[in-house]
Amino acid sequence: MLVLTRKSEQSVIIGRNIEVKILAVHGDQVSLGFSAPDEVSIYRKEVYTAIQQQNKQATQHGSAAIQTLSNAISGLFPIKRQETTKEKGVMPEKKTAVR
Repeated sequence: MLVLTRKSEQSVIIGRNIEVKILAVHGDQVSLGFSAPDEVSIYRKEVYTAIQQQNKQATQHGSAAIQTLSNAISGLFPIKRQETTKEKGVMPEKKTAVR
């Protein structure tokens, strides 16, 4: 972890296009300003952690729902399994080289 000391109105640059600026310090609270491209998401850690947990739960529920739907559909439209030539007792033809 990189540790830096900054004063109010000083900045840190991350990469080429993200700036974190110290706006104010009030006791034990620090106000930060972020300048970043629109495609860069910025979250407080507790919010990010909550989003990740919700996404994990959604995928778990989604997988169960997909399996339930798959089972329901397969019951409506059973797939006929085709016998292989080996199961039918038919031996495949041997190919011979033409000389």
